[in-house]
Amino acid sequence: CEPACPVTAIFAEEDVPEEWQEYIEKNYDHYGK
Repeated sequence: CEPACPVTAIFAEEDVPEEWQEYIEKNYDHYGK
C-alpha cells in the first residue's frame, strides 16, 4: 500500500484534513463501512 499511499497520506477518520473530507464518503461507498 505504501507505494500508492505514502504513510503520510494515511489518517484516522477524525484527522483527515478538510480538503480531503469529501473522500471519506467516497471511500465508504467503494470499500464499505
